[in-house]
Amino acid sequence: MRREKAYFEELVMLKKLAESKVEGGLNLGDDFDGYSDLDSPSESEDEDDVGYLVAPQHHKRGRGKQKQNNTETEEREATFYVGQQFENPKTFRKAIIDYSIDKGRNIPFSKNDSTRVCAECEHKDKGCKWRIWASWERGRRSFTVKTFVSEHTCGRTPIIKKMTSHWIAEHYQNLFKVNPYMRVQDIQETIWLEKGIRVSKDKAARARRRGQALIVGEYKEQYALLPRYAAEILRSNPGNTVKLKLDANVFDRLYLCFEALRKGFLAGCRPFISLDGCFLKGPFGGQLLVAVGRDGNNQMFPLAWAVCEVESTDTWSWFLELLATNLGTSEGAGYTFMSDQQKGLLAAVSNVFPQDESRVCERHVYCNFRGVFGGGLEYRKQFWTIAKSNTVNHFNENIEVMRAISHEAAEDLLKRNYKKWCRAFYTPLSCCDSVDNNMSEVFNAYILSARHKPIITMLEDIREGLVERLHKKRDFIGKKEIMLCPRIQIQLEKHKIWARGWNAYWDGGVLLWSKRRCNTDHPEQYVNAYFCKQTYIKAYEFLLEPLNGPHEWPTSDSIVVAPKVKKVNGRPKTKRRYGVGEVTASGKLKRTGCAMKCSLCGVIGNNKRGCKNAPKQQQHSNNHATAEQTTPQQQHPRTSSAIPMHNRGVGIYTYPNGYQRIATVSHSIDSNSFLHVTLLY
Repeated sequence: MRREKAYFEELVMLKKLAESKVEGGLNLGDDFDGYSDLDSPSESEDEDDVGYLVAPQHHKRGRGKQKQNNTETEEREATFYVGQQFENPKTFRKAIIDYSIDKGRNIPFSKNDSTRVCAECEHKDKGCKWRIWASWERGRRSFTVKTFVSEHTCGRTPIIKKMTSHWIAEHYQNLFKVNPYMRVQDIQETIWLEKGIRVSKDKAARARRRGQALIVGEYKEQYALLPRYAAEILRSNPGNTVKLKLDANVFDRLYLCFEALRKGFLAGCRPFISLDGCFLKGPFGGQLLVAVGRDGNNQMFPLAWAVCEVESTDTWSWFLELLATNLGTSEGAGYTFMSDQQKGLLAAVSNVFPQDESRVCERHVYCNFRGVFGGGLEYRKQFWTIAKSNTVNHFNENIEVMRAISHEAAEDLLKRNYKKWCRAFYTPLSCCDSVDNNMSEVFNAYILSARHKPIITMLEDIREGLVERLHKKRDFIGKKEIMLCPRIQIQLEKHKIWARGWNAYWDGGVLLWSKRRCNTDHPEQYVNAYFCKQTYIKAYEFLLEPLNGPHEWPTSDSIVVAPKVKKVNGRPKTKRRYGVGEVTASGKLKRTGCAMKCSLCGVIGNNKRGCKNAPKQQQHSNNHATAEQTTPQQQHPRTSSAIPMHNRGVGIYTYPNGYQRIATVSHSIDSNSFLHVTLLY
């Protein structure tokens, strides 16, 4: 049944492609003329034993061609016919269920055992004649339709009993893969829009649980295939690096570095590497650690990545030690590493690469700074000005400007290891003056759609995406008649305009521009070779080798067990948590990160509710101001009579803003006391 269904789906697809080609909407090339051998059913014995859901065309004589066409149309709409063969009763029942859901009719089984199956419309008592009977055929091992009445006199119904939670989970498995925590309301709406069938919330919830269970089963199966997948990568190119670490046969870590990427990075990229980690969104969780370089056009060049359970000093050290082996360095001399100050990453970099140049992303430095001083436009602009200072003197001048704004803020920045995030203290070895870690963020966004998939599927999506990216980037620059990469040329043109007010004089050695000499050299000749077209092509001249399908992978005796499923308390969060200072689209200004000031003592970080610095008399008066907000209904005589009158806000009180109020008490006829408050300006 599945093979026949796939056959007709492919047939419909090819016919649509042929029609679109005739209409001029799609150009598939001169080698496709819209004809396919799939236009007629195959005559192979294997497929005849299974049978088709579409009735064969019988050439009848007698009543004309129009009646023959009408009969064939009815048979095609019925999707069943007498003599149709199925493998067994199970496949026949499945076909009945699919038909019931597709047509929107409840069709219960009146006979249902291992030798015969009969299904009739639930409205047979009201005159609906639809009926089908199938049983084993004598002499042949096939389950054959013996009786079929295709006429339906009843209408569609929005509630189909045969649409069970198991059927929903199986048919919408891809939907649950994309969003395992899909809302029940969304499941109901999707089924209604696609099938025209209503399902209850309980059934939708059960279907979601079954769908999640199916996904977990697939995830576990792919963990067991990791040894064969690693062997296939090494078979395609023995120079590839694959390290699989297990803990008592339980998956722990996996490291990947392809030879093509390693050679391309060493041949055509600057010695600048961005390090970052991102969460995996599957049921087993985990982290994806990545090392990303920069090509000559200032775009990302992925180098290596690893899957691990947690992000720690141990995992980062393991990852960086393998990366050092691929780069051919033991101390990291000549390399620059940019990080986001993740847990254990700075310590791991200093241990593995003691001679490298270490940088940290200034965005994360600013987020920590903003959490202390509340941010603000003036703070933010001056911080970025300091971070992008080009010289030490320029840095000192900008620090003094910040000191004029806030002495505490300037001193705080000087304590934040400014030599790792200020451009003035960078060395020119890496030929990169970037002060942020955006390359890693670009790669994380690049693989965003793959992070929720099973481990091998995710890794294959990354690899296949890079296979396409390598040749596209190579062809994009290779076809251009240029000397520098496009983005570098744009920057150079800006610098040409900026330098128009400068004069250069020849010192008798190297020939430069002068007002007295003709221009004989171009600025492009003085740009570093890392940004030239020839160097860029070297980075992308190595190709990733193709891999065989899973059935052709080498066998392995290793056993890999999936880690424990990550269980979180409460409802899983589907939205990303915004960091301090990030702009949100909520429509309301957030006060997160802002420093609060107490109205009583004036100390930043306190509030008047729990202030301990204000005098007791002032706190006592503040309690009176709070008591005055109570209504007469709240001040019931039975509950308030035990409280002394002077503690209930009677008297004159001066607010911190200068306003005064006077409160008096009056008694009613029924001896109830009321508090009258008058504001004095």
